[in-house]
Amino acid sequence: MRILISADMEGISGIFHGDMTETNDPDFGRSRELMTGDVNAAIEGALDAGASDVWVNDSHGSANNILLEKLHPKAHLIQGWGEVARMMDGVDEGIDAGMLVGYHARALTEDGAISHTMVMRTRRLWYNGVEIGEYGISAAHAGDYDVPIIFVSGDEALARQVHEVLGEQVEAAAVKSAYTRQFMRCLPLDEARELIRSGAAAAVARREKIPPFKPGRPIEVKLQYHKPVHAKAAALVPTVERVDELTVRAEVGSGLEAANMVEILLRVVV
Repeated sequence: MRILISADMEGISGIFHGDMTETNDPDFGRSRELMTGDVNAAIEGALDAGASDVWVNDSHGSANNILLEKLHPKAHLIQGWGEVARMMDGVDEGIDAGMLVGYHARALTEDGAISHTMVMRTRRLWYNGVEIGEYGISAAHAGDYDVPIIFVSGDEALARQVHEVLGEQVEAAAVKSAYTRQFMRCLPLDEARELIRSGAAAAVARREKIPPFKPGRPIEVKLQYHKPVHAKAAALVPTVERVDELTVRAEVGSGLEAANMVEILLRVVV
């Protein structure tokens, strides 16, 4: 049984601010250690429950965050980005189930720890009328291959939104709770890691009862920006139309195509 873990950083235990990159964060080395530790807890849980093979996609920023030398010795690490940046890349390689570690709530979530959707230029994102965050992009991509997202870790707002969109059956480990976007309470580290490990193990044990996320085909991707100039620029992309001064839409045929379209709409305004 092969498990793919997509790992972001904003929802990792102990992280409370949103500038975790080598150039912006003087504490980046510590953030990398914390991220590697949470991922290891999920790997251990998956292996405890019978997984034979675990792949980890480093999905934050430059995708050069997880410390390979400190990663669980049985895990394979995917780092860097392809021509199109997708957080679930690798899911087409015979994966049986997916996990999202260190994810966060969607943009404009007041009680969401470092809440955003991909980049700060975007406000809201919908697939077929359902508002989603990065968890939805990854889950729909995995759904193309009949791969369910069985476990997530992050803050309480992430867990709430995942249960609303992907279903209550998804195991969720809430390792912190936010009062505001960058003001939060974190669980003790040992407690958080045990919550991740036990949740991952429980998810693998009942993976066959958790369906993949399939928003239906075609998928209407609708994205709202903060500035009208960004919607105007995005509408220049073939097949993309402007809905109002801040919002554009496009129709695509699959979760993978939807992830690609989101990336295109983001690159237009970078």
